[in-house]
Amino acid sequence: FLIEEDIVYVTINYRCGVLGFLSLENDKLPGNLGLKDQVLALQWVQNHIESFGGDPNNVTLFGESAGGASVHYHMLSPLSKEGTVHCDQVNSDLSLMVPDDLAITADRNEECRLGKEILQFYINSESLSWDTVPQYLDLLTDVEFAIAQENSRRNLLKYQTCPVFSYQFTYCSPRSLSYFTLPMGTPHKAAQFIGLGASHGDELVHLFKTNMPEMPFTPPTEEDQIVMRKLLKAWTGFAKTGNPNCEDLASSWVPDDINNPCYLEMGSVWQCVKGV
Repeated sequence: FLIEEDIVYVTINYRCGVLGFLSLENDKLPGNLGLKDQVLALQWVQNHIESFGGDPNNVTLFGESAGGASVHYHMLSPLSKEGTVHCDQVNSDLSLMVPDDLAITADRNEECRLGKEILQFYINSESLSWDTVPQYLDLLTDVEFAIAQENSRRNLLKYQTCPVFSYQFTYCSPRSLSYFTLPMGTPHKAAQFIGLGASHGDELVHLFKTNMPEMPFTPPTEEDQIVMRKLLKAWTGFAKTGNPNCEDLASSWVPDDINNPCYLEMGSVWQCVKGV
C-alpha cells in the first residue's frame, strides 16, 4: 500500500538487547550502539535516497513502540541532528517512551500499602484472579503506556516548533493483535481475552502484512479496508507535508495544543475529541 502513495519507504535493522545497548561506561563500550546503527542508516538515506527517487530534504522518521522512542532520542541527540534529517516532524503518539518511576521514595511497608491501594482503585480487591483480568489490563495500560505517552505529549507541546497531531487508536477487529497474542499465551482462557479492545501496535496490522506464523492471515473486512485506507492516507500525507489531513479522514484532524488539548479517535468512526 505505502508504495502506491508516491513515497520511498525505508526500513532498517539495528542491534538490540546487550549487543545494542550494553554500556560499560568507557570508550571501548560506551553504549547505545543500536541508536548509532540507526544514525548510520539515516546518513545512508541522506547520501543515497535520491538514487531511488527520494528527496533527502524531506525525510520523516516514524516508528512503533521502541521505534517511536528512537525517533524521540534522535530529535534530542546532536549525532542525529547534523546532516541526517531535514524534515524532523514526528507523529507524537507513535512513540512509546519508557515511563519513569512514580517518584515515590518509601520503605517496603509503604510500598506494599501503596500497591494495595492502587489494586483497590482499579480492581476493588487486594488480590488478582482471572475474574479481574480486564481491570488489571486497565492498570497495566495506564502504568506502561498512558503515563509515558502523556509525558511525551506534554514535552512535545511544550517545546514544539511545528504542529503536533495526537491520536488514540481504538479500532478493533478479528485482525487485531488482541485476537491472537493474548489468547495464544493462555489458550484455556482465550474466550476471556478476545475482543477486549485495541492492543499496542494494532495500527501496524492494518498497514503491513504480518509474517508471524502464529498469526494466520485474516482477510480484511470492508470496514477493515476503510480503516486501512484512512491510515495509509494519513501516514503518507504526514510524511510528505507534515499534515495528515486528507479527504479520506472524513473528519478534520486538529493539531493538539497544551491549552486546548484534542486528539483524533481512530475507531469505527474517526472523530476529533476535545480533552486528554
